[in-house]
Amino acid sequence: MLSAKSFSDLASGKRKDLPARCFRLVTWFFQGPYWAATSIRNLLYKKDLKKSFRSKSFVLSVGNLTTGGTGKTPFIEYLCRYFGQKNCRVAILSRGYGSASNRPNDESLQLAKNFPDIAQYLGANRVDSAQKATAEGADLLLLDDGFQHRRLCRDLDIVLLDALVPFGFGHLLPRGLLRESVTSLGRADLVVLTRSDQITQAARSAIWKKVKAYHSATLCLEASHQADHLTNTSGENLPLYNLTGKKVFAFCGLGNPAGFRKTLEKSGCELVGFLPFPDHHHYTTDDQTKIAQLAKVAKAQLIVSTEKDLTKFTNTELATIPLWALAIRLTILKGEDQLHQYLDEKQERHRLKNLQSKESKIL
Repeated sequence: MLSAKSFSDLASGKRKDLPARCFRLVTWFFQGPYWAATSIRNLLYKKDLKKSFRSKSFVLSVGNLTTGGTGKTPFIEYLCRYFGQKNCRVAILSRGYGSASNRPNDESLQLAKNFPDIAQYLGANRVDSAQKATAEGADLLLLDDGFQHRRLCRDLDIVLLDALVPFGFGHLLPRGLLRESVTSLGRADLVVLTRSDQITQAARSAIWKKVKAYHSATLCLEASHQADHLTNTSGENLPLYNLTGKKVFAFCGLGNPAGFRKTLEKSGCELVGFLPFPDHHHYTTDDQTKIAQLAKVAKAQLIVSTEKDLTKFTNTELATIPLWALAIRLTILKGEDQLHQYLDEKQERHRLKNLQSKESKIL
């Protein structure tokens, strides 16, 4: 199985040897059937030949165009904090991708740890999940990774673009990372550029220029992933300054390990080793042994991973080296006030629409 970095080197054209060229040629042909399947599916929904179901609750979808990590979980957490302050009864609907033996996946476990009062509904049938959540009192449904899920109507569609790989190397799966054509951005209500602080202003402008070719993009929202604190499996938290000057060995199982690495490097530590695993990786005893051995060889003082990776561990140390997770908090760098106003207006419009519907039934 290709690692995220290996695939990136192949798909981006960084590798120019004969096997890499053959890989790009073969996968280029296979993206044709994938494009046809996604285009036909979208057309069927657009023409109402495939039916969507509308919930009584306000449905807000957070999704992306590409596979891999664009920062959906930190953004979901941002929304949970925002709507929690407004006393909304929030529920999260997730497919539970990457879970094992019908157990919650790593993102679900992370969200449950950070927001224990918010109900989560896992399952491929998110129409059924929406009905259950609404029946149990939720008035706002956060549809996690919902942009390609068309069966459940949404009142607000937010698409995240990772500034490091915003358009999936310009190709659909399996040639690139795109799950559907960039033209699909026209369906989105809002587009958010995540990790925007990790590229130049010129690069950001180039991305927005391309976005605006398919989307009105009246709100050019830009966000960053900021290291917030350290946490471990015992529930202990430490301020971020505990990383300053420390020799750190890091590992992660993310769709975009480069983003985590850059965030960690900016935290003030000395990164003496970095080991990426596939997204949603289930860590075995051998994996833990390998991490501990590499950390010892690198003379690391701390082993650091992500919060979602830490959900798969029970220990606070690996071979006597303390094991911590870097808690990440999403910060809106551009357009936060406009985002809040937009969210409030959309939610109020939904409330009034429901109220008018009830009154018309009475009449």
